[in-house]
Amino acid sequence: MNEPILLNTFPKAGTHYLAQLLQPLAAPNRATLRGIAGHTYQGWGRDRRPAESVLLDLSQVQDGERTIAHLPADPRIVRWIYEQGWAVIFLYRDLRDVAVSQAMRMDGHPFAGRLMALPLEERLAEIVVGSREYVGGAGHHPGLAQRWAEYEPWIHEGWVLPIRFEQAIEDRRGTCEAICDYLRRRTGRHWDSTVIRAMERAHKPRQSPTFRDGRPGAWRKQLTGAARTAAKQELGPILVDLGYEQSLDW
Repeated sequence: MNEPILLNTFPKAGTHYLAQLLQPLAAPNRATLRGIAGHTYQGWGRDRRPAESVLLDLSQVQDGERTIAHLPADPRIVRWIYEQGWAVIFLYRDLRDVAVSQAMRMDGHPFAGRLMALPLEERLAEIVVGSREYVGGAGHHPGLAQRWAEYEPWIHEGWVLPIRFEQAIEDRRGTCEAICDYLRRRTGRHWDSTVIRAMERAHKPRQSPTFRDGRPGAWRKQLTGAARTAAKQELGPILVDLGYEQSLDW
């Protein structure tokens, strides 16, 4: 069995970091090198792309190849991927660090010009809460809680391997071993310790077009004032559910 490998990630969760670790396992699909977005505006828009368009993109990926995507858990797409026998790794991250990462780099975001002109605290607060301001055909942009709700079901698909970005950073070898073990169980493919060592060495930050810092917990310095208050209100219960916090006292 040589089914494709899909690295599906929540935007700004460390996509390129984990994609680099996967390089020794499979060749990239050339038709989808930029990734497959489930929403308009390269994944940042309010509206989902038609499932037919997403499935057409996915169908270009051949056996033995890998690709990356930002795909919400649309039941039709989830079912198609499962029935095709693909291996799916779902990467997520502390949503507070996601907010900081997005605030620092907003490639493709329909509101990037206006948001980048705001002071950092205001920018972060709007990223967390969202906006209902209409600009051209872009519509409003949803807040992080609304966006996460569309991706969260991937964690509960028993055939998917969920990985925390923090885990992948702090225990790179353990993450590589977990990925290889999952692929063995899902596809029957085996890799020896030589491949695992190659995965460990594959991370090259300067070759990532979006790598900025990558350290877990960077939000503690950046998320202040109104932005932190908004994050507690909007993201607090989610962070508790995901095990990042035990309460709203942070």
